[in-house]
Amino acid sequence: MLCCACCAPSSSPPSPSFLRPPVAPSGRSSRPQDSTRTFAASSPPAAASRALTQTDAGGEIIVLDSAGYGAVTIDKAVSIIAPAGVYAGITAASGDGIVVNAPGGNVTLRGLDINGTGTSLGSGILHQAAASLLVDNCTVSGFANDNAPASVVTGPTGIRILAGPVSIANSVVKNNGRGGISVHGTDGASILRVTISNSRMEKNGSPEGSARDAGLAVVAGALVTVKDSTTAGNFRGFMACGAGAPELGAILSIENSLVDRNVVGVFVGTNLGTCSVRVSNSTISDNSLYGIEQQGGSLVTSLGNNFVSSNAAAETFGATTAPK
Repeated sequence: MLCCACCAPSSSPPSPSFLRPPVAPSGRSSRPQDSTRTFAASSPPAAASRALTQTDAGGEIIVLDSAGYGAVTIDKAVSIIAPAGVYAGITAASGDGIVVNAPGGNVTLRGLDINGTGTSLGSGILHQAAASLLVDNCTVSGFANDNAPASVVTGPTGIRILAGPVSIANSVVKNNGRGGISVHGTDGASILRVTISNSRMEKNGSPEGSARDAGLAVVAGALVTVKDSTTAGNFRGFMACGAGAPELGAILSIENSLVDRNVVGVFVGTNLGTCSVRVSNSTISDNSLYGIEQQGGSLVTSLGNNFVSSNAAAETFGATTAPK
């Protein structure tokens, strides 16, 4: 069951009994809505899409019952929230799980479990447009390798970000065949800004080594900051650039994070624009090929306070700068 609060004006709060009204088989409330326009929707997997069509811009969709819900495209400002203790599964055996295409709208996704069942060639979350996107306390897993040539830099990942700003917090992105999170900006006048905090990226990417095969791949055209996070067991842990000459540059800053047991820990490649990775107060350890890989003159820069140990090779930063 989903409860949809549309946030229409009300002179007085609705009675508690009306917050979860009876639900007809159609998924609509079986009694009239009052000025709060609060209603519920059921009958998964169609409930998520049905609830969205009945929710005003700026409203909330609250998941009341643990269940598997279907894929959904968000075209307006809205929050989809599963409270603690409620399992809200968005399953996409093919195609994208959640598409965000809400120009000018603020979108929040909280408490959702988005699963590609190991077969979907889409993305768990495909972010195309919004004034802002917050992904909080979500799990995105099981989206398959699209088997495109490694030279193809566009395409699905667990979370695919094509617009900003975006914040990802308290989330897990794991077991996605082509990559965990990818950030790809193409407009030099509007660089994407993404913040990732207190999150885990695990077992993402394939050894084909495309510009998306990483726990986090900052493909191009973005400023990305990662704080208090872990990337483990991926092909590359953290990655910036490597898309080639046609693409914009990118800057990735990593703070207070763990890069552990990947094939390559931290990677920086080359694009048309400047590419760099900056690392502070972080641990890079036990990566099976390289701890730090730097290509084409791009550098991974240390603030001088990192711990780098037990990697198979390449444990030296390209530059070290003092704190200011």
